[in-house]
Amino acid sequence: MGFGLFKIIVGLYFKTPIPIQPMKAIGAAAISHAGALPVGAIWGAGLFSGLFWLIMGLTGAVTWIAKITSRPVVQGLILSLGLAFILEGIKMMEANPLLAVGVSALTFVLLSYERLPAMLILLGVGGWRSYSRSRPWSTN
Repeated sequence: MGFGLFKIIVGLYFKTPIPIQPMKAIGAAAISHAGALPVGAIWGAGLFSGLFWLIMGLTGAVTWIAKITSRPVVQGLILSLGLAFILEGIKMMEANPLLAVGVSALTFVLLSYERLPAMLILLGVGGWRSYSRSRPWSTN
């Protein structure tokens, strides 16, 4: 709630919309503050966001909001969040450049095969890397 209210206040102050997508914002917070945020807080934020959008969808409020929101605002939102994730990815790649080069090459190879889910494989590599770094006995 605080994050959303802050975005509204900043948008009003600077007289410009500050677009966010709730689940991407939750994901970005979970990634960028890994270990600092309790798992329950991330879980609760996702649950609250999901219930909120379920209610918005069932009441028809989403359709009304979609009618009054212009396409450039939505595209700006997607672009800004995409750039934020790219910057976070670059920071993560700096920590292990050899793995980053290998996974980047793997990405281009996997994208040439329609039946291989490149994104799922990359998420698996990222999950494995996060898991291996979180173990106290890890040598990474």
